[in-house]
Amino acid sequence: SDKRMLALFDYFCQVICAIKDGFIKVAAVTPEVRVADPVFNAEQILEQIRVCEEKGVKIAVFPELALTAYTCGDLFFQDALLTGAVQALKTIAAYTEKLPAITAVVGVPLRIGSRLFNCGAVISGGRIRGIVPKTFLCSEMDEGRWFVPAAALNTDTVNFGYDIPVGCDLLFTFADGTAFGVEICEDLWRPISPSVKLVHAGAEVIVNLSAS
Repeated sequence: SDKRMLALFDYFCQVICAIKDGFIKVAAVTPEVRVADPVFNAEQILEQIRVCEEKGVKIAVFPELALTAYTCGDLFFQDALLTGAVQALKTIAAYTEKLPAITAVVGVPLRIGSRLFNCGAVISGGRIRGIVPKTFLCSEMDEGRWFVPAAALNTDTVNFGYDIPVGCDLLFTFADGTAFGVEICEDLWRPISPSVKLVHAGAEVIVNLSAS
């Protein structure tokens, strides 16, 4: 029955959660989103970060472009949307200062220089720890109309009041030495994906933000 399956699933989750050594708890989170509404979307993300932290999650992974929704279309050309997304990202970062045990990875469109990138932002302890742009754009969804790939980067930092590393080769390491890397949706499907290089560089966990 459905109840029996749910009970078994709940028991399985409890068993896995009870095994601490050698395991890291990761959550794939699908929040409610509104198209082109970074304020609302940030509120939903913050609520889910809080819930994940209460459940002992170490890394909470949110969808690709979660701060704006994936389907903004030509609204991605609007300064108001991009500015709002950056402000929402800063709001989330500030909130995590109260939740030092969790790291959130949030999808966001970011203009770096004069170009727009589809990014994953790694956030913990009140700061944005790094920004990872998508390496391979999805042609079926016409992403090249709005975004450029990671290869178009001409800097390795961005400044949000402090310098933040940016790149598709970033590794993020916890105090216990566990390292993880980030890639975005289409990146996974390529013969030599960013995750291949990240694993060779020492990543033990790969998170993939997806929406397309």
